Amino acid sequence: APAAGADGVTGTSGAAGADAAAGARSAGDDSAFAAGVVAYRASQYTRATELFSGYAGAHPGRATAWYDLGNSAYRSGRHGLAIWAWLRALELAPRDADARQNLALAGADPAMVDAATPPVALSVDELLLAAGLLWLAGAAALFGLRLARRNTLLVGGIAAIGMAALLAAMAGLAQLGPERGVMVRAAPLLGAPTPHADVMGQIAEGLPVRLVERRGGWVRVRREDAAGPPPSGGQDSQEGWVERGRVGAL
Repeated sequence: APAAGADGVTGTSGAAGADAAAGARSAGDDSAFAAGVVAYRASQYTRATELFSGYAGAHPGRATAWYDLGNSAYRSGRHGLAIWAWLRALELAPRDADARQNLALAGADPAMVDAATPPVALSVDELLLAAGLLWLAGAAALFGLRLARRNTLLVGGIAAIGMAALLAAMAGLAQLGPERGVMVRAAPLLGAPTPHADVMGQIAEGLPVRLVERRGGWVRVRREDAAGPPPSGGQDSQEGWVERGRVGAL
């Protein structure tokens, strides 16, 4: 595993690894990523965060891009952005122990970490691939049954197709449910999607939220730990509008 830095953050094969060139190759030889590696190794964490953020936005399916963004963001003091980036990395690579370690170090809500990972430590793409292979295996077994007329092939074929259906269902369920996010910056909770609206409360960076509604450059969020009726007076300080750039969707 990569070595941990003085702040306890576990390094990645890209930004914090011993070989910057190898790190750039691992993420696709992209010049922006390579520049981020150089900035990170020079302890220019704010600049590295900008570069890795742009790269992750352009390549959202690459776990290493989000992971390195999390490292640079954490070391530049943007802990909310770091938590969001590491959660995105964990969604794409559920078996990544380093991402889990860094999230624990950053004080991420354990329930939020659990919600970002599937019950089986496989990404959605891996689940769909496994389902496809099992379906093919089951179809082959059933075709062989027609030739050999063996009950074992019938049982094996049905079991394989059934498992394929289960994995496909799990992949589908991973995409369902309420949309969640993380506050990448602290923000006031406003009563309407306008900067001049009444302030209903405050929400800190790094907290898990539920994305209730989107409107232009605004998102109405509710704290995931909010429960029960609104406080007296009719104002619910657990829910309100924030600028879209202050929340990262999962």
